[in-house]
Amino acid sequence: MMIARELKVSDQVLQFIDAIGFSKIEAHYQGKDLAKMICEYADTRVAPQGVVSLNERLADLAQRYASHYSTPADVVRRDKNFKLAQLSEQVIFAVCKLKPEEITEASLNDTIFLLKEWQL
Repeated sequence: MMIARELKVSDQVLQFIDAIGFSKIEAHYQGKDLAKMICEYADTRVAPQGVVSLNERLADLAQRYASHYSTPADVVRRDKNFKLAQLSEQVIFAVCKLKPEEITEASLNDTIFLLKEWQL
């Protein structure tokens, strides 16, 4: 957020950046805010090794943050958020021609290359 503010991006862009956070997934899903759902979904699809499927990323998160889910209530919260992530994916792609499996590291290479060359 500090970088975006320094770059003086629009308030709408700030809202989209602020929408990112796995703990916010329920609010986006319940509010049917497609734009914020997409922002969170896109962030969720990126793992340390690159772009992965949603289920791969959820498995990665479960493993990497296992110590954060030490109580039954924590596990219930995690599972609920994982389910909401999957439901959000369904909502997003119900209105897209694109399919989730078409979003891969390879399919994004050209875009990633262009972004690396982008001048601010």
